[in-house]
Amino acid sequence: MSIQLTFAVPAGDIFCPLAARAGAHKIITAASEKECAVLLKNHRVDAALISPLNYGLAATEVDYRIVPATGIFLEGYTNVASIWFAPGLSQIRRFVSSAPDNFIVTAGRILLAERYGLRPECVYATPDELLSKFLQEGCAIGYSGDIAGEPSLDITEDWYDSFEGSLPVGVWVCRQDDDIPAELPDIIRGLAAEDMAYELPVAEHICGTPTHEREQHRSGIIRRQWNSSSVEDFESVLNLLYYHQFLTVIPEAKFRED
Repeated sequence: MSIQLTFAVPAGDIFCPLAARAGAHKIITAASEKECAVLLKNHRVDAALISPLNYGLAATEVDYRIVPATGIFLEGYTNVASIWFAPGLSQIRRFVSSAPDNFIVTAGRILLAERYGLRPECVYATPDELLSKFLQEGCAIGYSGDIAGEPSLDITEDWYDSFEGSLPVGVWVCRQDDDIPAELPDIIRGLAAEDMAYELPVAEHICGTPTHEREQHRSGIIRRQWNSSSVEDFESVLNLLYYHQFLTVIPEAKFRED
């Protein structure tokens, strides 16, 4: 009889396609990225989709192994996450977030520090308070859709321009000390939505008429599988997280096949 495995994924549209079909297994949708990571750390699930930040935070306590099957790698303009700026903003001392533990917020903070020399303080806001606190503080970081109609910087586009690599926001991870079957990579691939595109092109048409051939547009890719540069991109993020002291050590990227 086959073993039933339990998987955890964070809530959010960006993660859903990677865990849309449980089949004989069980999928837990965690309320947050942090909660998803806690489930794996505490042996509550066999594998979880976690960020480089949560991988690194547990590195000194748990022997993790990355499963290079599916994942979320964002390259160039993707309209997935933004840093918003209020009109007339002259300086940034604080930023607002309704999910400050999300890795994408940390990525935004790294960009502000690396590109602009800014290290603003984080101000928490509930989703209902987000817009009013944003207008008060003048800056916010989060997934696109949190704040509409305001000037913004596309985080993954700025990341690619800054570091010449994709931004990995979710990779499958298991524990080395758990009894996990060798078929785990194939099982993880089988969780994906049947119609999931492994590379989803994204383009922004400046004038809103996509058929106009002379229009300039920003473009990028939402990649949902590992490729030849993914390991280097993942390790680059770990180094940046350490450099900016979001991690106390530089963790080694260890893989399931090691």
